[in-house]
Amino acid sequence: MSNYHSANPVRTAVRRALWTGTFAALASQMPLAQAQQDDDVDEVVVTGSRLIRQDFIVISPITTVGSDIIQQSGNITLEETLNMYPQLNPDTTGASNQSGGDGVLAPDLRGLGPVRTLVLVDGKRFIPASVTGLSDTAVIPDMLVERIEIATGGASAVYGSDAIAGAINFIMRDDFEGFDIRYQWGEAGEGDATTNKLDLLFGANTSGGEGNITLYASYSDRDPVFMENREFSQQPFLADSTGQLNNFGSGNIPGGKIFIPQSDFGLIQGVDLVGAEANCPGPIQGIRFGVDSEPLPFCRPTEQFNYAATNFIMRPLERWQFSAMGHYEIADDVEAYTQVFYTKKENEWQQAALASAPTSEGASNGTLLIPNADTNPLFSPQLQQFFADNAGYFDPDGDGVFETVGNGRRFLEFGPRNAHILHDSYGVTAGFRGDVGFGDNTWSWDGFYQYQRSDVNQTRVGLLSRSRTTLGLDVVVVNGEPECRVQLLGCVPVNVYGTNTLTEDMVNFLTVTTGRADNFERQTFGASIAGALFELPAGPVDTAFGLEWRDEQYETVPDEISASGDLGGVPPVINSGDYDLWEAYAEARFPIFTGFAVEGAVRYSDYSTIGGVTTWRGGLDWKPT
Repeated sequence: MSNYHSANPVRTAVRRALWTGTFAALASQMPLAQAQQDDDVDEVVVTGSRLIRQDFIVISPITTVGSDIIQQSGNITLEETLNMYPQLNPDTTGASNQSGGDGVLAPDLRGLGPVRTLVLVDGKRFIPASVTGLSDTAVIPDMLVERIEIATGGASAVYGSDAIAGAINFIMRDDFEGFDIRYQWGEAGEGDATTNKLDLLFGANTSGGEGNITLYASYSDRDPVFMENREFSQQPFLADSTGQLNNFGSGNIPGGKIFIPQSDFGLIQGVDLVGAEANCPGPIQGIRFGVDSEPLPFCRPTEQFNYAATNFIMRPLERWQFSAMGHYEIADDVEAYTQVFYTKKENEWQQAALASAPTSEGASNGTLLIPNADTNPLFSPQLQQFFADNAGYFDPDGDGVFETVGNGRRFLEFGPRNAHILHDSYGVTAGFRGDVGFGDNTWSWDGFYQYQRSDVNQTRVGLLSRSRTTLGLDVVVVNGEPECRVQLLGCVPVNVYGTNTLTEDMVNFLTVTTGRADNFERQTFGASIAGALFELPAGPVDTAFGLEWRDEQYETVPDEISASGDLGGVPPVINSGDYDLWEAYAEARFPIFTGFAVEGAVRYSDYSTIGGVTTWRGGLDWKPT
């Protein structure tokens, strides 16, 4: 890549990541240093374990990201900040523009896949953003985050099987008092990718100090960046066997092409495919159609299509967020608490105009059946002559229906393919927590309920209807004018061969808009208790026990057009289901002697779909000096 742009931005990003990582490491050590100096240390629970500790030392490595790093980053989504850390492999990001991407910015620890990375907020599962159950870091209110703890050790015995790669815990501020307004604006060095972000934060304590309420609202937007706006992405490249990068593009081209195997070149009349091979730097892959549907040899790579220009390299984003958090001490050592999150997010993906293999209804992929192609009144005289000269090749049975295979057309007339994604998500957590004494020890307990839901509606434009293609290619002459033989759907006769053949009426008839609705709903009940079970000579045996029940329901429903299977290149997706599970877990730490302890955790999960699953973890904590 250094051949196409300066390496300075790369070095800058590396320096930024190194400085940030160093600062984060120092920040994570500050509480430990302070703990060594003070006699009285607050009990803490560190991500990756549910044990109550007297320090921040745990067996699994933990990286802590402070709120100052988040705010100073200038990023409008948390995924941009998180992906600066080497523990995370950037998966779907704001720059991801793959077809079908729903814009869920899910973290991916150690490259094991985002479905194996659990996202927590204050130790509890966050709102699912898609039917896969992934959580979207763009939905978490960053101004409320006090710190982020990244646990890269497998935590499935502590949190469940979706934490195989580890867990990322966003710990929120629950004691803010006052009023804070922030606005930030930014853009890329090239003058695009403009971002705006406005945050409003309000918090108040009760007069007696028994509780707090915190309210947050935010608006963000980000303008897109197109591949054509950057030198390194203006042209696709492909490495050859020597590693040399060469211009690359799509074989689906404006005007369309049909595939002819090399062994059949000598059978084609009117186009000298054999002679064209001598002047083509690459292979001749068939016949393309130019102005007025003129048949020409398709030489690749000379005539391949550069699809990069209209693709997003940075997707646009618009987001509204509203959050409320509160807690109140209703009795001695008993506190009620709640969290409410709502996000409305709009984003898009966009790619070059549809690259489709036009297919007649009832035919195999990329095959067109054209009645009377040699006399079709919509075809130019030279296109009619081409099919007449090659009737024996394209219509060997002489039934008047010409069959072309390997059709590939870039429908520039449709405009870019675009998917607009509207994402509504909301979640409510409510519970009680407190302390209770057992003998000489104090145990902390927590019981909660969560309701979470995500609704995702996707609208796609610039797609091709197979049935309309079939209707439009079957043309007859009525009163001297070409018309569709079958008058359905307001049929308009069409010609898909040639660079100037599709009129506005044809485009409006062939192209369709379709959509899909995804819904994910989760309910959770949980209860846990943690404390010292008994004393050993080297210290207390810290333990934690808990129960959890979850019910998850999801459904993906395409609209009628998509469900019919009528869209070229877009298979219908219809999926729904639900399951519930009960889980019980236990964790303990046994101090064998000073500086040496054994830790273990076990979790049993009973799924309504697959039955029981047991996960466990063991570890040694040894401080030799």
